[in-house]
Amino acid sequence: MAASTDGPLLLCYDGSEDAKHAIERAGSLFNGAPALVLTVWQPMHGLGSFAWAGATGSTVDFFELDRAGAEDARSVGHDGVRVAQKAGLNAELVAVEATGPVWKAILEIAHRHDAAVALTVSDPFCVQHHQGEFLELLNGDLELLFANEEEIMMLFGAASFDAAVDAVAETGVLAVLTRGARGSVVVTASGPIEVPAAPVDRVVDTTGAGDLFAAGFLYGITNGLLPEDAARLGGVCAAEVIAHVGARPQGDLRALAVAAGLFA
Repeated sequence: MAASTDGPLLLCYDGSEDAKHAIERAGSLFNGAPALVLTVWQPMHGLGSFAWAGATGSTVDFFELDRAGAEDARSVGHDGVRVAQKAGLNAELVAVEATGPVWKAILEIAHRHDAAVALTVSDPFCVQHHQGEFLELLNGDLELLFANEEEIMMLFGAASFDAAVDAVAETGVLAVLTRGARGSVVVTASGPIEVPAAPVDRVVDTTGAGDLFAAGFLYGITNGLLPEDAARLGGVCAAEVIAHVGARPQGDLRALAVAAGLFA
C-alpha cells in the first residue's frame, strides 16, 4: 500500500506459488505502478561455528551458510522482479539482511520508501499473544489498522466497543473495525463513521469474509475512494464471498462495485 499515489507497492516475495499469484494479481490491479520486490533473510553468523553432536570433527561454518543464504535470497528476489515485470509492474529488487525480526526489517524498508503500512490483527489469539507488539506499532509505525469488534476490544482492554473506538481514535491511525451484520466503523481523524453492511440474501459460509473486506477496502482507498466508501466496497466484497461456499469470490466484484455506485 502506498503512502501517496506516487509511492511504490511493496511486495514481499519468498518464491512460493502463492507469492507469485499475489504479484500477478497486483499487476492486474495496478498495471504500470512502481513496485519494490522485497526479499529478507536472517543471518546465522552470530552463532559462529559449532560441532554437531555425535559428528566427530564435523563443524558448520555459519559465515558460509550466510553467504549462500544471501545469494539464494537475491536469486529468489530477482525471480520475483521478473514475475512483477511480466505482470506489468515497474519493479526493482530490494534484498536485505535482517538484523532483528523480519517484520521489523519490512517496516524499515516501507518507511524508507514512503510506503504505508496496514496491519490486520487476524484473530483474538494473535492479540492475546502479541498485544504489546501491536500497541507499539500503533505508535507511529502504522497508517491503517483492520480489526473486528472482539479483537479491538481485546487489544485495548476496553470494556465496550465504544471505549475501544475512543482508544484507537487517540492513536491517530486510520482504523476499520468490522462488526459482522452490523457493518463496520471507520475511525478517521474527523471521528468515527458507521458504514452499514452490504445486503446478502443468505449467509452460507463466512470463510474469507475478513480477507475480502480488507482487499476491497485497500483497493478502494488506493483508487481514490474516501475511507467510508472504501469500507462500503469492502462490505460488497465480503457479502459476495459469504453467499457461497469457499473463500474466493465467484462473482464479478468490479460489476458489483459499479452496481453499488462506487465506480463508474
